[in-house]
Amino acid sequence: MKLEAEFIAKDNLLYTVSGAPVPVNGITLVSGEDICAAGSDSAEAQRVLDDGALHAGIPVGVTVPWTLVEPQPEQYNEGALAVLRDFLKRMEELGQHAVIVPVAEQADDEEERDRLTAAMRHTARRIKDCRSVIGFAVPVCLLGAPEAFVQELSHKHEHYVFFAEKKAAAASGTESVCRENGLILY
Repeated sequence: MKLEAEFIAKDNLLYTVSGAPVPVNGITLVSGEDICAAGSDSAEAQRVLDDGALHAGIPVGVTVPWTLVEPQPEQYNEGALAVLRDFLKRMEELGQHAVIVPVAEQADDEEERDRLTAAMRHTARRIKDCRSVIGFAVPVCLLGAPEAFVQELSHKHEHYVFFAEKKAAAASGTESVCRENGLILY
């Protein structure tokens, strides 16, 4: 199933395809891990869905720890990904939008970076039919060289746009790399 793009990145900002700006300052981060642990019908999930920021047109950032998706090397947590998908489908029904924010403590070498990227590519496959997903944030540990991550996730998800946390990019000295790669800074 191929989804049509609803959003575009231009000058490191987010717009609808019709050209309306979409605010990204004030993106609220919510714990995908907590939602997956409690369930997509839980009070925690409902609290997120009821949050005023979602109704103000500001996307929510759903954090997804690498260890949640891939608790053991090359073994994916399909149960958690199913709950995440259900939650994102509920957001879709309400006309709300999300950015998936991968969380990884570190990816020190090429093998770990490849595994992290593969885990997030697997996540993208499991949520591929969720119109609520605008795109993915590049993990902080990959901000210095985001090209491989963006290319891998864009391969079958051309409609995704990519983000970078502005504070993390500034702190790591990678803000110019993020800007050059067209990432939306939030």
